[in-house]
Amino acid sequence: MKVTAVRSDSIYAKIMNAPFEKKNDIYRYEMMMPFKKKWDIYNVPLKAPTENGYDVIIASGMLGHLAPTKVDALQESNIRFQFIEWKNDITLGEMIVSEGLAENFATHLYGEDLVGPWVYKTDMQTLNEYIKPITREALGVQGMDNLNAYLYGDEMAALQGFEPVGLPYCAGYACGYHLIKHYLKKTGKSIVEATILPASEILEAVEDFWDEI
Repeated sequence: MKVTAVRSDSIYAKIMNAPFEKKNDIYRYEMMMPFKKKWDIYNVPLKAPTENGYDVIIASGMLGHLAPTKVDALQESNIRFQFIEWKNDITLGEMIVSEGLAENFATHLYGEDLVGPWVYKTDMQTLNEYIKPITREALGVQGMDNLNAYLYGDEMAALQGFEPVGLPYCAGYACGYHLIKHYLKKTGKSIVEATILPASEILEAVEDFWDEI
C-alpha cells in the first residue's frame, strides 16, 4: 500500500502568508485536492459553479474546520481556544460569540471593506426582524449537528439533511459579527481583550443587543 502524506502544516503556512483573495483556492487545490474522490462521493465540488455556492470551503466549515480566509499570522480562532476550552456540546450562544470575534478580529487586521459576504449581504432589517428573534430563543441549543441551521441558514442545512429553522444564508455568522461589534462599542474593550473572554461574560453584557433596532 502506498501512503502519500499531505503536509497540512506547510499548506497552512502558505495560506497564512497568502493574500486574502488567494486563501480559499490554496485550500481547495492543495489541501483538499488529494481527497477529491471522497468529496465526489458526497457530491461536494472543490469549487462551486456560482459565487458563495456549496463547495469544500463551506462543507469544511460545517464540519468545524477553520475557514481559510481566517488563517493568518494572528489567528483569533487558535488564540481563543488556548484560553477557552473547546467542547463538542458547544451552545449556539458560544458559537456565534466565537465566530463574531473571529470576523471582527479579521476586520481589525484588514479593514471593514474585507468583511465576509455573510455579513455585508445581510441587511439590518433582516438581522433585526428575522435573525435576532429566532437566534435569541435558540442560544442554549447544543451540539454542532443542532447548530447548523442557525449558523448556516436553511438552504445549507437542507443540503446536509438538517431541519430548517427559518433563517437566511449564514445568519449565525452575521448575527455574531454584529453582536461583537455591539459589545466592543458598549464596553470600550478592544477585540484583542475580548478574544479571550468567556462567551457567557460577553452574552451577559449584550442583552440589550437583541432588542436593538
